[in-house]
Amino acid sequence: MQETFGTIILTIVTSLVTGFGGWIFGRRKNIAEAQTVELENVNKAVAIWRETAENLNSQLGMYTNELIKFRSENDTLHVELEKMKSELKSLRCENEKLKKEVEKLKAQSK
Repeated sequence: MQETFGTIILTIVTSLVTGFGGWIFGRRKNIAEAQTVELENVNKAVAIWRETAENLNSQLGMYTNELIKFRSENDTLHVELEKMKSELKSLRCENEKLKKEVEKLKAQSK
């Protein structure tokens, strides 16, 4: 009976030691795997952000070029507008002179 009892206790102790050892080493393995997965996820996130940043940078370059083109066009249009204003002012003066001349001619013809 003592032999059976000793065998049972030895079996229980061995099982407990093996279980505890497995839990310790399994825990370390699980932590290491979790860290590996976390690093992989961080690397994937960094790659996604890098790609997004590169896309945004290329779009920014495109929009910057368009802005430069629009500013140049705007400057050209401002110059043309000033020329037209000057021409309009000149034509108004000429029109006023012609109106006065027409009035003068009407007065002479009466």
